[in-house]
Amino acid sequence: MKQFHYYFLAITLCVCSSACNKHTPVTNPDDYKEFLRATTDNLILIDKEISFWSKKLKEDGSHFGAQTKLGGLYAKRFQYSGNIKEVHKADSFYKVANRIQKKFSSGIYRNLAANAITKHQFWQSKYFLDSAAQLGDNLGYTLLQQFDTQLELGNSYEAERLLNRYQNPNTFEVLIRKAKLSDFRGNLEQAVLLMEQALDKVSVINDKAAWLWIKSNLGDFYTHANRFTDAYQCYLDVLRFDSENYHSLKGIAWLAYSYEKNTKAAKEILHFLKKVHHIPDYDLLLAEIAAYENNEELSKAYTASFIKQVTAPEYGDMYNTYLFDILSEENNSAAMALAQKEIRNRPTPQSYDLLSWAHYRQGNIKEALRIATGYVENKCFEPSAQYHLALIYKANNNNKKAKHFLKEVSSAFVELGPLFEQNFRNQNL
Repeated sequence: MKQFHYYFLAITLCVCSSACNKHTPVTNPDDYKEFLRATTDNLILIDKEISFWSKKLKEDGSHFGAQTKLGGLYAKRFQYSGNIKEVHKADSFYKVANRIQKKFSSGIYRNLAANAITKHQFWQSKYFLDSAAQLGDNLGYTLLQQFDTQLELGNSYEAERLLNRYQNPNTFEVLIRKAKLSDFRGNLEQAVLLMEQALDKVSVINDKAAWLWIKSNLGDFYTHANRFTDAYQCYLDVLRFDSENYHSLKGIAWLAYSYEKNTKAAKEILHFLKKVHHIPDYDLLLAEIAAYENNEELSKAYTASFIKQVTAPEYGDMYNTYLFDILSEENNSAAMALAQKEIRNRPTPQSYDLLSWAHYRQGNIKEALRIATGYVENKCFEPSAQYHLALIYKANNNNKKAKHFLKEVSSAFVELGPLFEQNFRNQNL
């Protein structure tokens, strides 16, 4: 689920008093301050391997193993550096490996598909995986990635069909995907249970990478389920095994800001993350916090920085949804075009939510309702989509439906953020 919905940033509201809507803290700087010191242990290890395989490649330009190893290492490096150019570099090594052996192995196809998902090139990912499936080797791994791609494209029933073909239904690889499917269909409680079962299947000793991924994502699920203490503990557990797990640090920053309204702690974490992990996301969140603190000038500066970064060619369509949230407040025709582009890229219920909202913002309330009822309602369970449904139904004089969806939204204030909550309460919906 997306944690931050930008279209509320343009609304200038007075910040509540310090006692307003604050909760008992779940975060404690004494727990995580040791992780706010810059380390590059993972990058050092990766760079050593890159150096080794680069020498191999220099000795033999047709070294197939070196090409594939370097592709994997640059993809892994991206996780810690945040430099999107390293994903493109990984692709270049995989493609050279293909030319060396004259055809792709299914493994290279899967690697290219994983990179394509990272870049939000979902149809390209489907092509790579269909090709991998035709080769037939290691079909189980291909099926799992096909599930991932189909779910990204909004084809939940096809994704489920592919997952049912996997021979062992009780592995953690299958359980985490069942959790994703349950979350996609709006059953968060079941998603949490399945992710917990997946965690039980792995140990940090036997598969550190899998354990870290499951535990950190379980923290996200707990946050969405309003189990904030459990979420915080997940993030801390992950950081104790990998102090450079920036996803978990960002999760703690979100809890500090959205649940506790502790903007000082959240900003301290985010400013650290900006120094060590160079992705645009932190500017987006800092822009929201600045708006919440009624610092319009700073919010605009962070917003401009975010836009400048994500509109660089190497990011492609990765941040279209977030750009839509900005444009839907400032330029309705550009927002409409971007929503239509997202539907072409990934015709999911969430993409159709963007389109229905763009029509609503343009005053086309009947068309907004048509799209919302046909493609979004009972199909997209994101809190932002529920809010859009409420306003679209209200605009079309269906107050009963509007109240139903507003009730759904009221339980997701922490997920949507304090700025949204202020707007929601001030509208007296």
